[in-house]
Amino acid sequence: MWPWGQNIEHDFFVSDGLLHTTTLVAFLGLLSLLVTATLTIKNYRLLGFGILWLFITISVTSSIITNTILVAEHRVYLPMTGLTFVIVGMCRYLKRPRIFWSLAIPIILILSVLTFMRNQVWKDDLTLWAHALEKSPNMSRPYVNYARALHGLGRLEKTIALYEKSLTMPAVPYKSDLMHKLYALGNLGTVYAEKGMHQEALNCYQAAARMTAPLHASDIYFNMGNLFAKLKQYPEALDSYQKAVENNPSNYRAYTNLGWVLMMLERHDDAEAALKKALKYNRRSAETYLNLATLYSKDPNKRAKAIKHYKQYMALEPDSNLRERVGNNIRRLEAEDRGQVG
Repeated sequence: MWPWGQNIEHDFFVSDGLLHTTTLVAFLGLLSLLVTATLTIKNYRLLGFGILWLFITISVTSSIITNTILVAEHRVYLPMTGLTFVIVGMCRYLKRPRIFWSLAIPIILILSVLTFMRNQVWKDDLTLWAHALEKSPNMSRPYVNYARALHGLGRLEKTIALYEKSLTMPAVPYKSDLMHKLYALGNLGTVYAEKGMHQEALNCYQAAARMTAPLHASDIYFNMGNLFAKLKQYPEALDSYQKAVENNPSNYRAYTNLGWVLMMLERHDDAEAALKKALKYNRRSAETYLNLATLYSKDPNKRAKAIKHYKQYMALEPDSNLRERVGNNIRRLEAEDRGQVG
């Protein structure tokens, strides 16, 4: 009814029974609204319809259907449209427009100011989740999302501290759950890898992979493979990428990097097969075309294929910082091809 104390992540009271005082008061309040709607719908249709509209539209997202997020303000956007009917009905049935507008105009002005203030909080991810963390320090999602926003700004030390804090929070339904811990572990591993703390990153990835479902595990193994590839530990990278595609056979990024590692291990036929599988799942993967072009350029009999795939890469990534090098490779291969024909 009044936009104050708003938060994208409310640390809401979780009731364990109807007879709890807070729950009982809330139930009686809703029941009185429903009774009011039933009694007024015949003679004051706008008023009754507005109240019933709230109940009908909120039932889709906040009823017996389970949801991992207990409270979310956006769920009341559509139901609160019913308030419009209630206000219009009051104006119509009171038949005192001067009194109505003397109250309505100041309220509209105040709400406009509050809207502007709220928009400042929603300015970007950093301000939004900093505000959420300040209001709800016992919820895990604000820690994870605020850390992710800080990571994007390169503030790695603060990022690590927030992820580590979220991992120490006890598991409480609707407040700190397994999924947020998985995100924190995976993202923390990525931050550690960026800082060169490779063993810490590996520990995070391995812990996350043990906890999660196959689709999420695929991304974890993909990141683990990237870490091993960066360290030029190609057998370990190969194993990680293979586990990534085993957990999610349509993970084209894992197939792309798997092909690159196989190429480094001189297993060219296997590399080609992996890269072709990547294209099967994503025909617009520029990196895959680049890896295939590099692979084909190693074979004098496949220069035409190499040139074709380099050009496909350039078409998909016209502003790539590799543009000059790829262009040079194309010209070199074309010159070699002409020389062979001559």
